[in-house]
Amino acid sequence: MFQKRINDLIFGIVFRNKKFIYLAPLYSPKEQHFKYYTNKSFIRMYDLDNNYIGLIRLCNMIPVPKTQIIYNVNISNNIFFKENQFIRLHETQIRSKAKYIYNTKEDFYKKLIPNFKKLELISLLYNTFLF
Repeated sequence: MFQKRINDLIFGIVFRNKKFIYLAPLYSPKEQHFKYYTNKSFIRMYDLDNNYIGLIRLCNMIPVPKTQIIYNVNISNNIFFKENQFIRLHETQIRSKAKYIYNTKEDFYKKLIPNFKKLELISLLYNTFLF
């Protein structure tokens, strides 16, 4: 049985979209990522030596309460440094793809992404009961 641990951190990229804050999760590198058909729903990350270091899944973006975001996590790990480096170098491209995924009307992407408007409503309800 699956049980979510409350103290787990999800590392990702934080975006502001209108009045909501979204988090696009980062995924550790896996062999199966190379089987994915290249499209705008994810971005493969590479370090400066062109080694694959992980994946940004824009199709799994979720709205998160501002109070649940930790912006500065002190983890001295080489992979986090490399991911941060990639994100900073490709910030414009990442934001552009995230905006496209959020606003898309294409059937192909509609099968991959959640209903963001429903997630925003659920997020508002969650915030109301949580705080």
